Amino acid sequence: AKLVNNVSFYATGWGPLSTNADKLMHLKYIQQRLIDCNVSSSPITLCTTAIAIKQPNLCPGDTGGILFAQTKQHIFAVGL
Repeated sequence: AKLVNNVSFYATGWGPLSTNADKLMHLKYIQQRLIDCNVSSSPITLCTTAIAIKQPNLCPGDTGGILFAQTKQHIFAVGL
């Protein structure tokens, strides 16, 4: 996937915030940054990671959540 400037990416999910936590009642999101997937088989694959090393990241229960891209004018769903 081509990396782009001036676009913010957000991953969403319903996953619990800790191992023994209850199911969430509100959808959560976390800002992500695009990284090189090192995958040559699919030019449409997007890979993301947390913005900072110590920042929380996605949880196992978030699998299948939508990845959004946000520009100054629009928000797009860009992946699952």
